[in-house]
Amino acid sequence: EDIDEDVIKIAFQTPEVDQPAALEYFERLFSDRVDVMTSGTEWTDFIGFGSGKGSALADYGRALGISPDEMMAFGDNENDRDMLNVVGHPYLMESCNPSMRGINDRVRYVRTVEEELRRLLAE
Repeated sequence: EDIDEDVIKIAFQTPEVDQPAALEYFERLFSDRVDVMTSGTEWTDFIGFGSGKGSALADYGRALGISPDEMMAFGDNENDRDMLNVVGHPYLMESCNPSMRGINDRVRYVRTVEEELRRLLAE
């Protein structure tokens, strides 16, 4: 009753040791209605279907006339998966969630965003 805006994301925090069980529990309850995914080691995110980071980047790209092949993104966890699959230049942090390794054949692994940006600007 008190929220006048559309809800685009709900996040639930749990101790790191309980996060896998919480994720499994929430997936069982809600995955037929929303995307349920991890965001870090303590958070479970609930996001409406088609409203994640990948959809947002695709929408912005269309509005600005930028193709996905011209986009880059950095990520480290499940809440970044669709974004990294949309952009032409996906980067995963070396310290990423192990479940993210090998998400696509274009991904490049980096230690820090800053180091990679410096490398790209030097080219």
